[in-house]
This record gives sequence, C-alpha cells and structure tokens, in this order.
Amino acid sequence: MLNRSVAIVTAKKPFHDWLTSLPEPAELTLAEVNEDGLAYLLPELEDDQSPDDLLALCFDILFEEELAAWTTEEAQWPKVRDLETFKSWFDVTFRSIVLDLVDEKLKDSE
Repeated sequence: MLNRSVAIVTAKKPFHDWLTSLPEPAELTLAEVNEDGLAYLLPELEDDQSPDDLLALCFDILFEEELAAWTTEEAQWPKVRDLETFKSWFDVTFRSIVLDLVDEKLKDSE
C-alpha cells in the first residue's frame, strides 16, 4: 500500500467549451475527452482531512496539468483559475487507498 491518495479528474462542459474554442480545437466530444483521463497521486488523505481540504491544497496544480495536456500555450489558458472555476470545469473522485501490485520499484519519467 502506498502512502498516497489518488485523484481522478473528469472534465465538465465548461472545460469542453474552452477546449473547442482553442485556435486548433480538439474535435472530441466530452465523453471522448473523458475516456482516458489522467490519474494523480497526491499526498495521503489524513484521517482528519476531507477530500475538499486536499482539493483546496492542490487544485491549482491539477488545473494546470489538465490545461497543459491540451495546450502548453499559457496565453490560451483561462485567466481565472480559482477553486470555484476548477469545480465548475471538473469533477474529482478521490481514492484514499492505493495498492501497488507490481514487484518493481516505481519509476519517475522526469
């Protein structure tokens, strides 16, 4: 078991609207955008901590990662990237238990 939690981020319609407004828009439906999204390893969710507390600590990184997955041109990113906007653009599902079933060391590609 890893001392991490997992966040699964799925896009909502406002994100899809932004995505299709880009100069070179992705011609995908919202369902297609969400078919194989990113999963994020985050700090372990403590017993006295709610998922909302953890989200408040890391939403900005999640927001930037989700945007950068589609364009690295930050000038094309929305100007307002606060927690309220994040919640209107994405749903987040947390898992507090992460099991590693592989007998190899974790590798970081960076």
